[in-house]
Amino acid sequence: MKRIITFMMALALVLSLGIAAFAAGDGSIKITNATIGVNYKLYKIFDATFVAGGTDANGNNIVDTVAYTLDASSPVYTYMFSTLTPDADGNVSNACFNYNINTGVITKVDTADKDDITAYLTEMVRTLYKDDETAPAGDKCFVANQEATSQEVAFTGLDYGYYLIDTAKGTDAEAEKAKIAVTITTNTPSIEVIEKNQLPGGDFEKEIHNGEEWAENNSANIGDTVYFKLSFTATNYDDDRKVTYYTITDTLNPAEWADINLASIQIKILNGEGEADDIILTEGTAWNFVGTPSTDAFEIKIDWVDAAGEFKYDATEKVEVTYNAVVTAGAASNDGAQENKNEAELDWDSNTENPEEDETETDVLNLGFAKVDGSNTTIKLAGAEFALTDANGDAVKVTAELDTNGNKTGVYIVDKDATSNIIQTQADGEIIVKGLAAGTYYLEETKAPDGYNKLEGKTEVVVAADKATTYKVSYTANNANTEIQNNSGVELPSTGGKGTMMLITFGSVVAMAFAMLLITQKKMSIYRD
Repeated sequence: MKRIITFMMALALVLSLGIAAFAAGDGSIKITNATIGVNYKLYKIFDATFVAGGTDANGNNIVDTVAYTLDASSPVYTYMFSTLTPDADGNVSNACFNYNINTGVITKVDTADKDDITAYLTEMVRTLYKDDETAPAGDKCFVANQEATSQEVAFTGLDYGYYLIDTAKGTDAEAEKAKIAVTITTNTPSIEVIEKNQLPGGDFEKEIHNGEEWAENNSANIGDTVYFKLSFTATNYDDDRKVTYYTITDTLNPAEWADINLASIQIKILNGEGEADDIILTEGTAWNFVGTPSTDAFEIKIDWVDAAGEFKYDATEKVEVTYNAVVTAGAASNDGAQENKNEAELDWDSNTENPEEDETETDVLNLGFAKVDGSNTTIKLAGAEFALTDANGDAVKVTAELDTNGNKTGVYIVDKDATSNIIQTQADGEIIVKGLAAGTYYLEETKAPDGYNKLEGKTEVVVAADKATTYKVSYTANNANTEIQNNSGVELPSTGGKGTMMLITFGSVVAMAFAMLLITQKKMSIYRD
């Protein structure tokens, strides 16, 4: 009877731990759906002996069971029980396990569930081996560690026992899910387990290309095409829940700052072997839009299982979504300080928490300056005209903003379809050019205000998000305070100014009159002689 009770207690431990038993083999544990790059560490916690049930003397059936034992020389015993005092029957207990020092039999504490036990054991092995991932050979607790280079990890040549597989990836959240407990015995010497302790959506990231590399932000002109990329690690399970699809929601904020090219959306499964081996998913079969997409927001659904419920792709694959958008005049409708964002969310069918989120930012900036008198900078000059070019010397074409009466306001919008890059100061002498990418620009005066000299050469202006100076009540210029001065007065002959031409004409008339006087005087002298 005592033996039966012992067996039943051991059976209670087996059932409460939720231990899996799969295909027959010889002392091996195989992990499928493994996470590539993760170091799987195997620890033997207890010895395990399979005991066939049969029938008792009265013909009653006795169920099969497993007896768990622990050698007092094991570091597991030292960690769990060495400081405890046994009772009269030789039993000691911690939060999860009972141990009899006379028989070496281990049973579960009634109040401890599977999660309590795996958390306790994981803390134990990480405490014992926190400074040594490859414990000395012969240690009765540590068995082996193996980094997954594929989605299958196998440990072979194992003694029978109760094992803990630690699959921690380094973060606290992952550590909470990073353990697998299994038992191998003569009855089930080969165990296969499915790694379900991965976090879907790992490494979720939203990026935009800044002209040189993928980054969190960039800067653009109105009319530029900007390129976006979303990426994440997909898994087949969310803990013990099967993932059947992923959804991505993408939203522009504010909505009007760009037009998304929906036809440019491409979704790929990256296998890490090279671009030629990537799997390009087809719209309508592998993924679909959810609802009606627009140029400022869309949601897509990626099917992760087929009609039969089988996974379509390998676990822990990298998924990449790329597309582009054209920056519109709406991006410059702000005062130079508003952020143009692209916000993205990743979710999946088994997710019970908040979705993964990330965003990018695109700066669309303004250039501003004042045209002033060189002697008195409080005097603002109207009628000056400038040609605006970028750092490469290319014309930056613009469209003038008009008031309700059709008059120019001194505000210009970058417009690649416009015909001119000429901007003109109005009565307040100020100009704002809206919709520029960060960078260096040049202003070349093509016409001076009446009564002033035209400037020679070009004026350099640097536009950047961190250089904001107010020139108008409603707009902010993203460049340091710039004043372009003109001096009044007579222009040099080389300029062909009206004042100079009048002097030349007057001088010519005087010279001609003087010459006529000399000739007349000479003739009169001849007659007198």
